Amino acid sequence: MRLFAAVPSLAFATLVLGCSSTSKSHSTSYATDSGVGAPGDSGSQGGGNDSSTVGPPSDTGPGGGGTDTGGQAPPPDDGGQVASSGIVITVIPDGTGKAAGLLSAIQGARTAVHVEMYLLTNSTYINALIDLAKSGLDVKVILNQTFPSGTSSSDTNASSYTQLQQGGVNVSWAPTTTGFDSYTHEKTVIIDPGSANAQAWIMTMNLDTDAPKYNREYLAQDTNAADITEAESIFEADYASTSITPTGSLIVAPSPQNNAQPALLALIESATTSIDVESEEYDSSGLEAAIASALEAKAKAGVAVHMVLETSTESSQSSAVSALQAAGGQVVGYTYSGSSGLDIHAKAIVVDGTTAYVGSENLSGGSLGYNRELGVIFSEPSEVAKIVSTFGMDFSGGTTY
Repeated sequence: MRLFAAVPSLAFATLVLGCSSTSKSHSTSYATDSGVGAPGDSGSQGGGNDSSTVGPPSDTGPGGGGTDTGGQAPPPDDGGQVASSGIVITVIPDGTGKAAGLLSAIQGARTAVHVEMYLLTNSTYINALIDLAKSGLDVKVILNQTFPSGTSSSDTNASSYTQLQQGGVNVSWAPTTTGFDSYTHEKTVIIDPGSANAQAWIMTMNLDTDAPKYNREYLAQDTNAADITEAESIFEADYASTSITPTGSLIVAPSPQNNAQPALLALIESATTSIDVESEEYDSSGLEAAIASALEAKAKAGVAVHMVLETSTESSQSSAVSALQAAGGQVVGYTYSGSSGLDIHAKAIVVDGTTAYVGSENLSGGSLGYNRELGVIFSEPSEVAKIVSTFGMDFSGGTTY
């Protein structure tokens, strides 16, 4: 993992919407609301499956309000050797319904666009990739092929694969025998690797139709040269169906071959005042058991542990949540009601208000142990602040679990 300089703590934006809840020592007080929707959430949402247990459950992406918190960062003049870790965060929904910053970056590619994606069904992005391929750019796409039982054909990549292939894009199904056994759940777009314009978008968001409109998502635009090189090496290995054990700073699953579980565990164990988790899933029965135990231990030690989840009837999640609450952690959930609500599809952790993780890894055994996943840890104050503010809003708008 890269080492980060200490940065000032960032206070959460607290929205008092209902009865207040009291945190433990060294904590920030939050308010919860009995309603499902976050402030500014007025939309409904449609389909799309994305999750990452060993057999991922359905994720049907309702959304809530959000602010547009980032477009593209200018490429570094020195080929990516920047003093910071080079992250710019976009919070989704961004008000455009299409993740405009990412789309603009793709359309502005000069030499290459490489995509590794669990679900790619958004026609705007499919057409953008085809246009680039027709203009002579190196466009390669890796798509997840196998989906959970019961997934509708519209929520798979079968049609997208054909469209891309017929449009001249070099498209490949994700490998299944190169060190990971379940799904390619990664959501990464690499633009112009090896150039001054190089950037890797490491995301929680699939390129489906509804996610940019309705889901809570975080997109990390990474211009750090070492990160881009590592992301590209993973992409090329997966495209060629060859094994790889990355050794850089990115957060890579599956474990134990790669570093996701120990890296996230170390991040949580570094906390001294607060831990804030926003995740689609939370479990404590597999590789993530040590993470759950660490969160419970921190809560018992007086660290303020807050969590925002997509509400689930899975007994494994209910058990993990109950154990965290018994230890002093505070957990709220969101449930899509059919007409409003926020689908927590984000996967983010903020420690002490200064260091954050964003990526495709859920806190579940399947995600950490069996799936191809990619994330990043960073500490730019302005970018951590975007997640801090959004998390505060989401926590305040949730229902006590």
